[in-house]
Formats: sequence, C-alpha cells, structure tokens
Amino acid sequence: MKKVILIFTAGAFLFSCDKSPCDCKKESEELTSQSLREKFSGDYNESQEKLKDLDEECAEYSASDYEKCN
Repeated sequence: MKKVILIFTAGAFLFSCDKSPCDCKKESEELTSQSLREKFSGDYNESQEKLKDLDEECAEYSASDYEKCN
C-alpha cells in the first residue's frame, strides 16, 4: 500500500511541475527561429509575444540551469 501511495505522489508531482530548464531552452530556441523567419518574411511577429511569456514562465532558472541541457 505504501508503494502505491508513493508512486501516486511521485506521478502527481511530475504532472504538477512547470517546465524544466531544458523545456524552456528548447522552446526558446524554436520561438527564436520562428521569430527570425517571421521577421524576414514581414509577417506579424507573434512569436515575440510568446517569447516574452516564456521568459516570465522560466524566470526562475539561471544560465547554469540551461548549461546542463544537451
């Protein structure tokens, strides 16, 4: 019974967590690339707004957190 509760607690913790530093880094790289494509094509730069939102979501991480990502 203790194992079931432990597994459930661990699963709930994993699903309740925000983005990891690696998730933030990957999403930031994708949005930056998209932003550059939008800038050169003259389209509305929606990815810039998404980058600002992502910066707020990932503000708790430092550069050293991102260095650990591959």
